[in-house]
Amino acid sequence: MRTLYSLADLCAHGATDEHSIIEFIRLEWIRPARPDEFDHEDLARLRLIRELGTDLLVNPEGIDLVLQLLDHVHALRNLLAQTGRLAIDPIP
Repeated sequence: MRTLYSLADLCAHGATDEHSIIEFIRLEWIRPARPDEFDHEDLARLRLIRELGTDLLVNPEGIDLVLQLLDHVHALRNLLAQTGRLAIDPIP
């Protein structure tokens, strides 16, 4: 069973505010299954977004590009794993 977080939980665990998370959802940087139901992937993406923007000073266009590239890498790893051409487990 997977752990689910509310918007308030995500704010607390991701060290950011609701307005930012709502903006990240609008930008499709975070894609929750439901508006107030987030999982560990959403929390990990939120932490990555915060690290890129705050710690590494990456601009919004750069963050968008990084997230798109990561999504492509994950999709390719999953596809390779399904076809049996990848000897390691896909990254969650």
